[in-house]
Amino acid sequence: MLHQTNRTLRLIALTIGRMPPLPPILLLPGIVTLAFWISLTLQTGVISQSNAVMAFCAGFATQTIVRFYRSNRFGLGWGPTFALLAVIAAPLVALTVLDNMLWCQRWITATLLLNAAIFLPDLWASDQRIGQKRWQHHAYDGMRRTLSGGLLLLIISIATLNEAAIQAISNSEWLVLWAIFPALFHYAWLLILDVILLSRKASPHI
Repeated sequence: MLHQTNRTLRLIALTIGRMPPLPPILLLPGIVTLAFWISLTLQTGVISQSNAVMAFCAGFATQTIVRFYRSNRFGLGWGPTFALLAVIAAPLVALTVLDNMLWCQRWITATLLLNAAIFLPDLWASDQRIGQKRWQHHAYDGMRRTLSGGLLLLIISIATLNEAAIQAISNSEWLVLWAIFPALFHYAWLLILDVILLSRKASPHI
């Protein structure tokens, strides 16, 4: 049993090793979060909920800006984009005013579930519009419904992990976990994508 476990772990390590590396810019929100957390804790001399909330909001704002900078996924001009960013910033202002870390943690769960809901229509629609926009290459033809389903399940799994972490760890530990969420998501998705592509090669009619 132990030998089989070690073999599986080595296989996973080898698989991850040949995957595309995580774009460093995706780690920027986590770096900003932890930098704010450490700086505020050192300045105040206490580990407080207010410091954790401020650090989270700084990190989440950075994450939102990075996402729009990398993709501008809605094809908007800079004016509408900044207007949309302002709308997204409104909840962060509310979280800062509420000054309760639990609201921040649940906000992550809520945004993850909203992102997952985007892919729901692709599971029963014949055109898979969201999938076609995300996976445009012809190599993904006939696979977009499976890809959308896989991504939906991954997002829900991350949301479930977040809810479990809220109950099990402290605010400071949760901030560290949230900081590495992009890496967890990146490599978990690549593993799922590998499985889907390998399944397609083994059974071309899937």
